[in-house]
Order: sequence, then structure tokens, then C-alpha cells
Amino acid sequence: MKYCCSFLLLLLLGISGGFAQDKVECWGRYEISLPAKVKGNPFDIELTATFSGPDTTLTVRGFYDGNDTFKIRFMPVSQGVWSYVTQSEIPVLNKVKGRIECIAPGKGNHGPVKVDGTYNFKYADGTRYYPVGTTSYDWMHVAGNQPDQTVKSLELSKFNKIRMLFFVQNFDPDYPEPSMFPFEIKKIVKDEKGKPVYEWDFT
Repeated sequence: MKYCCSFLLLLLLGISGGFAQDKVECWGRYEISLPAKVKGNPFDIELTATFSGPDTTLTVRGFYDGNDTFKIRFMPVSQGVWSYVTQSEIPVLNKVKGRIECIAPGKGNHGPVKVDGTYNFKYADGTRYYPVGTTSYDWMHVAGNQPDQTVKSLELSKFNKIRMLFFVQNFDPDYPEPSMFPFEIKKIVKDEKGKPVYEWDFT
């Protein structure tokens, strides 16, 4: 009888573990992390995941996050159980399945902002949204810890909207170069005045 009870307990634990699923609040962020080593440029890999919820189905794109890791980020829009399956030409990234439970949103989480009529805005839960914003430009040209200081100062402000610009539209040669570029540099040559001219790899 003792062995029978022990076996039954292990069986129940195994069953409960099989039904275990991650919980995320409505309009929160759920992240899937998938390790994979691929040949070629990992940023060219196509990866999506289809999430099926209580009343809708959504497909989101994944991305390469460095260190041989791909990620998918998903925001559930309704409470209940969501199942997902991934799609990719890379076998290890394809047909990865899982389930999450979307619970009630936490305090202060009103969901994304949407247009209400023509001139108004509201959150997904119906709460009125009044935009009070500012601008923060040239993030790729700022050195040191200034970006972190900017974020901290914004957290202490009353702003609830920010317009960002990572690259200036154009700048003169004396303007400091950004810390990184959206494309790889093939080579740098100099013109007749000795100024550097960049040749880019857009592939």
C-alpha cells in the first residue's frame, strides 16, 4: 500500500507538471528564448510564432538577439489560455510549442493606446489617455551614460509620450559619428578634399 501511494503521488506530480504553464498579465510581455547556431547571417533568418487565444489568433515575428539566441516577444490581448507554435526554415526553431495563461492586468497596466474617434485617445481598457510628450533625438550620437540618465529623468517627469529619433536626417562632416550604423561598412575612401566617403553593404 505504501508503494502504491508513492507511485500515485509521483504520477500526480508528473501530470501536474505536464499541465504547468507560464503566466503573464494581459497586455504584458511574454518572451520566448530559443538557442540556435545557424550558418550565415543570423539576422536573415525568418522566425514567426502563431499564438491562438480564446477569441483570436495572432502571428508575431521573432528576431536574433545575439549569442546564438533567437527571441519572440508577445503581448496577449485577452485573458485565458493561449497556445503557440513557431515557424522557421531552421529545424531547431520550427514547430516549438507551448502554452501560457493570460491573467488580469496589474495595477497601472491599461494596455496600449488607441485612437478614439478622430481627435482623442484611450487605452485598451477604455481609460482616457491625454498625451503629454517631449522629444529625444540623436540617440546613436550620444556617448557615455547620457542615454541612461535621460531615461531616469523621464521616469521622474510627468511625460507619458516621447518622440525618438535614432539617426539625424543629415549632418555636416564635423558632427560626431554614431556608435554604430544600420548597415555594414564595405570600405572607406577619401574624396578630393580628403573627407571620408563610406561605401555600404546593403545586403
